[in-house]
Amino acid sequence: LYLPVDAVVAKERDARAETKVVPVPEIPDGWMGLAIGPASIVLFREALARCEQATAIDGRSPDAWFMRAACLYILSRFRPAIDCLARATGLDPGHAEAWFLCGNCWYQEGEYGEAIRCYTQTLGLEPRYPKAWYNMGVALADREMYEEALEAYGHALSQNPDVAGVLSNAGICLARLGMFEEALDYFDRAIGLDPKEV
Repeated sequence: LYLPVDAVVAKERDARAETKVVPVPEIPDGWMGLAIGPASIVLFREALARCEQATAIDGRSPDAWFMRAACLYILSRFRPAIDCLARATGLDPGHAEAWFLCGNCWYQEGEYGEAIRCYTQTLGLEPRYPKAWYNMGVALADREMYEEALEAYGHALSQNPDVAGVLSNAGICLARLGMFEEALDYFDRAIGLDPKEV
């Protein structure tokens, strides 16, 4: 298991914002992680090399293809990750995590329809997967399908009602639909849980 050891952080998601690299456990209050840092890149390139060896030795292992894709995803190499995930799901169509990661890759590529297709596959296999419901909601909202996004957020909240990010995004959808009082309720709940999420 590999975890990032450093991160590029900023106070806001803005191309002009001040950034710095810090060890993961030392991310300052009020700063957010934007990407893995240089030491983590080296670590994940080494992990990717090991995963490439594993798929060369046994190209019939869906987990080996999945791990290779996970390393590629972390390194922001989304198209090659999608190719690996196609191999993983071709070998094991029931690999929910592979479908989920594939949805995340397509989302990063701006292909929201493909992302939704992969999240739908994930949820067909694991209906009680709140992160998949949340990501589905985000992709639907990005396609301006606010009612469908609200339904997805509702599934996520039914499994964990105290996630500020889900409440905040549901509030945004409600506001876009002109349901301002309901939106304010969601925003208030989100602020009560984590003011930085809103």
